[in-house]
Amino acid sequence: MESSLTLVSSHPQARPLNVLRDLLGVADLIELCFSNPGWDGQVHVDQMRRNARDARFLQLAPRLADSLALPLSGFVWEEQGHIVGNVSLIPFSLEKKKVFVIANVATHPDFRGRGIARALMELAMERARSRGAQSLILSVREENQQAVSLYRSLGFERITTQVTWTSTPGGHAPVGPANNFKIARPNAKDWKKQQVWLSRNYPVETMFTQQVKWNLFAPGLWAWLQRIVAETEIIQWAARKRGHLAGVVTCERNLGSKDRLWAAFPEQADSQVVAALLLHARRMISYSRGLSLVHPAGELDDAFRTAGFIEKIRLLWMKAPGVQPR
Repeated sequence: MESSLTLVSSHPQARPLNVLRDLLGVADLIELCFSNPGWDGQVHVDQMRRNARDARFLQLAPRLADSLALPLSGFVWEEQGHIVGNVSLIPFSLEKKKVFVIANVATHPDFRGRGIARALMELAMERARSRGAQSLILSVREENQQAVSLYRSLGFERITTQVTWTSTPGGHAPVGPANNFKIARPNAKDWKKQQVWLSRNYPVETMFTQQVKWNLFAPGLWAWLQRIVAETEIIQWAARKRGHLAGVVTCERNLGSKDRLWAAFPEQADSQVVAALLLHARRMISYSRGLSLVHPAGELDDAFRTAGFIEKIRLLWMKAPGVQPR
């Protein structure tokens, strides 16, 4: 891949993001390109606009661009004084590895088809690798095949596809007779198996925005104290089929946000057990702002629908290699 200097000189409209003057233009572009009835990025766009008007933030931001998990670095494409293209670079540390997340890949509708996204992506990838990134990660709507094709041509490969499901508490969806399994609270011996299932269902590369800590789900006094410090309430239900653990659903409750459900099921999960356990969780939760559940796409999709969940968004997660550690 060409160096950043060569790439910039071959695309004079492209330049590094200037936090002091570009945030409002980038926020407007992101809102234009991604806003739709199912979009949940408005809170991030609003925060970007607040940051653009915060003098103290603007003073500190340039020095923190490569250390804070915020979109303070990247590249923009400018035409006649207007930002019409953007790619953000967000630094993260995952399992002691330096990782950059590529986000907010946006081109104004009037300027698409000119290779702007590819040029900005190449600049962002070269910048991340020059700063020691050991891998590059992004997510894209699965139905956006044009973008998926672009990322694949740049060396990105699939990690997983995750579906975000939403629902409300309560519900009476039929799931069939429950004569061969029972639902109760998990016991301490279940935690080891639950951890394995959670780690498989939620690859670490896809969890950077979720800010969830699995140790909060653990049994014992130490986890209970951690939940108090984190101001997080954890409620869990386990299904047992013929005496064996068949799945665990965890409700994570934080003040001011939707309740989040996390599903831990084995690879060959019983769809009837899955639907019954999720429906049980819906029935047991009250005084909720609504429920959100992220899970890998696959054979259990119908079980989620049976339990009264509605598909909100389907994201393809992709990864490209960075530089090799010395």
